[in-house]
Amino acid sequence: MWKPLSRLWVQTTGTGGYGGTRNKPASFCVKRIDKEMTFSNKRGLLKQLVLAAVFFGISVQVQARFKVIGYIWSRGNMVADLKKVDLTKVTHLNIAFINPSPEGEFTDLPALDTVMAIAREHHVKVLMSCGGGRRHAYYARLLTDEHRNQLISNFIAYLDKYQLDGIDVDLEGDDIDSNYEAFIVGLRKPLSRRKKLLTAAVAWWTRERMTDKALAQFDFINIMAYDKTGPWKPENPGQHSPMSYAQEHLAYWHKERGLKKKRLNLGLPFYGYGFGELPDADPLFRNITWQEVLEKYPGRKDFDEIVLPENGGTLYYNGISTIRQKTELAVKEGGGVMIWQLLHDSFNEDSLLDLIDRTWKASGKRRQAGGQPSANTAGDSFRVKGFHLDLRIQVMKMQALKDFVLKLSKNGINTLVMEWEASYPYEKHRIISSRYAYSREEVRDFIDYCESLHIDVIPLQQSFGHVEYILKHPRYKELREDQKDYSQVNPLKEELCRALFTDLFKDMAAMHKSDYLHIGGDETYLLGHSEESKKKVAEVGKGRLYGDYLKLMCDIVVSLGKRPVVWADIALKYPDALKSLPKETIFVDWNYGWALDRFGDHRKLMESGFEIWGAPSIRSQPDNYFITQWDKHFNNIGTFIPQARQLGYKGMVMTSWSTSGIYSPVFESSTDMIDLYAIRRVYPISGFNMLIDAYFKALNGSDFNAGDFIRDYALTHYGLDEKDASAFRKAICSAPYEINQGKVIGAALSVKQLLDSAQEASSVLNALRPQKGKNEFEHYRLMADIRCQYLRYMLAEEQVNAEGFRVEDAPRILKQLNAIHTKKLDRRFIKLNKAVLYPSELITENELRNSRIELLKEKLSGEK
Repeated sequence: MWKPLSRLWVQTTGTGGYGGTRNKPASFCVKRIDKEMTFSNKRGLLKQLVLAAVFFGISVQVQARFKVIGYIWSRGNMVADLKKVDLTKVTHLNIAFINPSPEGEFTDLPALDTVMAIAREHHVKVLMSCGGGRRHAYYARLLTDEHRNQLISNFIAYLDKYQLDGIDVDLEGDDIDSNYEAFIVGLRKPLSRRKKLLTAAVAWWTRERMTDKALAQFDFINIMAYDKTGPWKPENPGQHSPMSYAQEHLAYWHKERGLKKKRLNLGLPFYGYGFGELPDADPLFRNITWQEVLEKYPGRKDFDEIVLPENGGTLYYNGISTIRQKTELAVKEGGGVMIWQLLHDSFNEDSLLDLIDRTWKASGKRRQAGGQPSANTAGDSFRVKGFHLDLRIQVMKMQALKDFVLKLSKNGINTLVMEWEASYPYEKHRIISSRYAYSREEVRDFIDYCESLHIDVIPLQQSFGHVEYILKHPRYKELREDQKDYSQVNPLKEELCRALFTDLFKDMAAMHKSDYLHIGGDETYLLGHSEESKKKVAEVGKGRLYGDYLKLMCDIVVSLGKRPVVWADIALKYPDALKSLPKETIFVDWNYGWALDRFGDHRKLMESGFEIWGAPSIRSQPDNYFITQWDKHFNNIGTFIPQARQLGYKGMVMTSWSTSGIYSPVFESSTDMIDLYAIRRVYPISGFNMLIDAYFKALNGSDFNAGDFIRDYALTHYGLDEKDASAFRKAICSAPYEINQGKVIGAALSVKQLLDSAQEASSVLNALRPQKGKNEFEHYRLMADIRCQYLRYMLAEEQVNAEGFRVEDAPRILKQLNAIHTKKLDRRFIKLNKAVLYPSELITENELRNSRIELLKEKLSGEK
């Protein structure tokens, strides 16, 4: 009886039986059975259909639609290797790789007959995959008009010989040339006649080589959303297959190339790469399979990276949580998943193939019931929905502050973390307050205003590191951990620190009505630096040194009837610091787009019993005057917020850093300092409304896709059409690379090439014509033009630093510098930001941004 059922399945789901385009109800299917069938047989078949649907617990429609495509690349006994794989969880098997000889001939593969027999037993379709990641120079000749038809005939003959179900084309890089389209079109015709599949593996770096006509020939494509970086890019270490990369790929092939979601299969890597000193020296650490992750590094299955011994580097891969989330994403935004490769799996209870199977079936049930994948619905909404304002520099006018919190309130924000720093009007320690300090009446009125909007204002008073603004004053010199670097207190000066911070905490607690007081505690770079600290570290370790002092600060806060809030990075690094802290303590896990274990063992923080909040960012390293990594921030919002929701975090606070928090001192003598200058000043918050709105959307539980959000924002806020919205996104996200010591970081580009890219982006933005939101849109144009100004300067600096530079070259380079119209940009900057910042701040921002240009001009001019 199952043979007619199999034939019925093909008839009702379309060519090849994999893509369900005419999903008919079971009653219709029965009517299509041979008319001579008896009523009894029909009743028996219907019973089998019903029982099958109940047994699998999923809709026929979802089951037919979702594909699990596994590549198998066996370097030994293919049959034995295949028997390791649970083929009941695979729909398509791609044999990697079956390529012709340079003459276009194929070699017999006897094992393929057995492979086909095994696959048939499990109703798995088998495709021959040609190409592969490396270059195959002979394809350039074989795809030409002279040889193409014979090559296609040889492919088809091989397919017929082994009764394969289709051909998967995995030509990459330069193998995709001007003859690729004709080759694909030529393959399609004989395959269609045979009702066989034609598919392709597609890569990001060759996406523009894939013509629309070629794409139209494929039944579906397998998206290689991995290998963003790897050992071939040692200068660009990091995750090679982040969640954001998967989202970007799916959005591109669907939104920009017009492929239906059911034709998109999201690639999942069962492997990873290593970066650092150890991988550089030992090839064994450059690549790692999922099986090796479990064997060599027990306990790391829930994470995406492994720090190698003695800080010898980092291994990056996709752990269980990421594979689950990507599978759920594929259920929602695609037609299936593709695996490279099956033999990298663990074949045990932690098998990623098993995880994929469970996840897509569970997601299918939820979607059939009208729900969404768990990545978007897990857990209740955050109790604390917050925003962090950094007023270390770029102190906002009071009216601008009120306008900003009104916007927050209208979009569901209930908490504001105020890092006042020197803008706070300290009562007993007035020397700390800066020229931009608000009055106590202004602060009190602001807090009352926030209360009227149901926004809780939490003061952030740094009390360990990042206290340069306090320790630069001689009054507090005895508290310094170092007499040259004023960033951190000496944690062993307990009585002095207790006295100072009791005063400051009491002041904050009296002014603010919140139940919380944030005491900082992050980035204590000088931990164990002074002689006293070194001695304690030798006795009990850095964790105790940090933890004992942190406990002192937390106890003061608790004694004031408040709950202490602490940044979690150092506690993650030294988990023994957690042991003695009061139970009221809350940790904030700040994550700007990296793995959970970046700072230390995240599992220990989760098991500590403390309440945890999360914190992404809309402005962070390496953002500067001249660069904003828009893609990074959108992806951070789209990835970390649902991840924190799944982890059960109780709060979420968006950070927005005006500067790095690191300062460069200018000393008058060997002991006395004149002032501190903030390192890495960022464009003001007034230019980031789009990112702030993205946070609102993701925070309030909405499905978030960066590409869709930017497009919709451009349509609704600026009145752009679809084409211009796409151009807008490409322009703001174009080549977001920084320059370090004259070299472009993160891409094999020269400064001139980076400048060309920036100028093109600027031209696009200046050519677009927003119909509304015009003032806001001007910020993008200004940021793009500031970037071009900076890169023109860097090009001039590069010439001056060249070995061949001569004094005779100075006038030519000086002419280039004089062509940089800084005054015009200065006026635009003031016009756009004058409602937010004070006039003197605007002047300072312009002066510092232009200072390198002016200094080099003075040097080259030779004027005395």
